[in-house]
Amino acid sequence: WLKAHAQVAKARRRAPPVGVAGQSPAARGAGGAMGAALATYVRGAMIDFAKVKSFKDFFHVIVNGILIESSKIFGHSAAAWEFMFKYCNLAAKMEDGSQRARYMEIKDVLAQVLPPSGAVLDVGCGTCVQLQAWSDLGFRSFEGIDISKTAI
Repeated sequence: WLKAHAQVAKARRRAPPVGVAGQSPAARGAGGAMGAALATYVRGAMIDFAKVKSFKDFFHVIVNGILIESSKIFGHSAAAWEFMFKYCNLAAKMEDGSQRARYMEIKDVLAQVLPPSGAVLDVGCGTCVQLQAWSDLGFRSFEGIDISKTAI
């Protein structure tokens, strides 16, 4: 797992930064990394808000965004994840294309580092929408755990 995680991190460092086309974070100056992170948040928000069709959708996007980002800073809370899955339609977000792209990136790394008979332990599996990706690789042993009982 650590090897796979390191390869994903390495691939992300090699990926072109989000932000000003053709400029690396160094070329954008000291604020380059922060600018790239901000651009990533803006891009994600634009994708999420493009799907808003009602006030309820708008509320879900705002609450999920705040709680997910807060968990990255302050740590994960089972209550927050339960709330998002039960009341803010987080399961639908886990099904959208932006999330599926992440699963495919992980799938590519797993294909490189694990034998087809390998086992996968997915910590934070949510609703386990990525199970098909693992199955496509031939993994027959899959375990998923999540802080949210509702997700599982």
